[in-house]
Amino acid sequence: MKKCNKCGETKEFSEFNKCKRFNDGHQYHCRACGKKWYSSNREHSLAVCKEYYETNKKKVLKRTNKYKANNKDKVKQTYKNYYENTKEEHFARSAKQRALKKSRVPCFAGDVEKERVVNIYRLCKLMTNVTGVLHHVDHMWPLADGGAHWSGNLQIIPAKENLSKGAAVDPAIKANIQEMLAEEERLHAER
Repeated sequence: MKKCNKCGETKEFSEFNKCKRFNDGHQYHCRACGKKWYSSNREHSLAVCKEYYETNKKKVLKRTNKYKANNKDKVKQTYKNYYENTKEEHFARSAKQRALKKSRVPCFAGDVEKERVVNIYRLCKLMTNVTGVLHHVDHMWPLADGGAHWSGNLQIIPAKENLSKGAAVDPAIKANIQEMLAEEERLHAER
């Protein structure tokens, strides 16, 4: 049992977060008081954390990587638990993406076009395995902006680049893809 310095209540040790700096190995305030303080000082707390990270980035990354290397099973279980707890959100995002793709598949997309798209995704996986750098299949003209899900609109780029660009599109690239798509649809209509 331990007395909280904030609320004055005596509680079980399980109600206190661990902290090596204190003799008993637990913080001086209970979790409930900590949450209350954080919710009223959230902006300040985030700013302090961000400043510390920017100042000590190498030190923080070294410590994080060392922890991950020494606790592979624990880290793996943490990610697995996170996935289990957020599975529904993940499925919802995936379903939305699938729906976008289905509504953006051009009329001329037959078996040959489907095979091209599948091969682009296979090539992306191969590039990731060979280079050791995670790659994504990117829609140059994003689906969210009305782009088509076809091989002429796909490119393989490093995941970091893809995530940083978001739904941005160069107007010249968009116009070029629209022209190619119109030409493909015209050729399909002539057949």
